Amino acid sequence: MLVGALVVLAFIAGRRSSAPERLPDATERSVFRGAVFTSPYLEAPGMENADASLARARLEISSFLDARRREDPTLRVSAYARDLDNGPWIGIDERARYLPASLTKVVVLIHTLQRDEEEPGFLDSEILFPGAERMIGDDTMLDAPDSLRLKAGARYTVRDLVRRMITYSDNYAYQLLLESSGGQGIPKMLYDLNAEQSVENGRFYFDARTVATLLRSLYNSSYLSRRHSELALGLLTESRFHDGLRRSLPAEAVVASKFGFHTAETQGRLHHEFHECGIVYRPHSPYVVCVMTATDQSTPEALRKVVGEVSRILWVR
Repeated sequence: MLVGALVVLAFIAGRRSSAPERLPDATERSVFRGAVFTSPYLEAPGMENADASLARARLEISSFLDARRREDPTLRVSAYARDLDNGPWIGIDERARYLPASLTKVVVLIHTLQRDEEEPGFLDSEILFPGAERMIGDDTMLDAPDSLRLKAGARYTVRDLVRRMITYSDNYAYQLLLESSGGQGIPKMLYDLNAEQSVENGRFYFDARTVATLLRSLYNSSYLSRRHSELALGLLTESRFHDGLRRSLPAEAVVASKFGFHTAETQGRLHHEFHECGIVYRPHSPYVVCVMTATDQSTPEALRKVVGEVSRILWVR
């Protein structure tokens, strides 16, 4: 934890102290000094395959996925990546829909912070945890010691629940936050963010580009205030999951991300889905990336390796 904190602090210091590169007058952008995880620029328009290095990365990713599909014909992979400061993007089946699983926690994160903007002090209000027997499933506290698990009858601040939901992917914290609002306002929020979603059999399905849109709204502070956007992205950098997008990146890489994992039995065999979407603070060229995967044949570990390899290709381009 100390090493991770030092890495983030080093990144923050560099981000604050380095002057933004001056662009030609035709493309000069207004600068907000003091941004850490959010953009110091106004948002740039996007154009598909407009960047040569991204276009080459798309070809390499496609070749890698073709080889993997020869080993596993049931493999489905969608990917979307976009340079956040300049706008060019690439996509591979980026509109295919998947069950988002814990990626929905990004939606609840944004919605909760929006509520704090509308009701100042909401983050410091408290919610009672009624006990595991009143909740659905288990808490899924990733790598968390028992001392950090919610205790029946105890009250927790919304701020603490949000951190648990993102850092440890705590399902109980997620349920408490969702129940506190009754889900009211979420459909409008998604509509306002152009985060297209569809419902089938009572379940949400998202695509890679949609989740990337949510993350871009944080990076550009286009929906929440800059203060709340910084808070959201800072929490996402604290994720304890390092076996997807971070898998093959340098240890010092700063990544603000959330993963989602879903398993179900379909026609007598297990169906796995694994996704991870985030902002990778690559030096001088941060980008958003979302990789969504599914298989009826391979293991969850194999899907995590696919996400890790796509992430590696985008980093070294």
